[in-house]
Amino acid sequence: MKTFFKRNWKTLSVNLDNPAHWQPGDIVIWDIGSKQHLHIGIIGNKNRNDGLPCVIHNMRYVPFVFAGKTIEQDVLEGPELLWISVGKWKIIGHFRHK
Repeated sequence: MKTFFKRNWKTLSVNLDNPAHWQPGDIVIWDIGSKQHLHIGIIGNKNRNDGLPCVIHNMRYVPFVFAGKTIEQDVLEGPELLWISVGKWKIIGHFRHK
């Protein structure tokens, strides 16, 4: 999927310094440390207090971290449990439909 987005969609910065650069409908791809796969999500229309957007994505069930269903969550920088990072996800792709 990453190859498809690189070829057919506009490639954008993966920098999180300016929340305005992240728009609803943008695709984000992370390296989450798995040797088997990457993780993908769509920027949603909800924002944190600092303006950074939430992401619509689906993860397997992890107690207290992921519900095991498609959900809009604050995971752009990686998930947190009780305000403690449980894994820093590295953004390796940010794409917008041309």
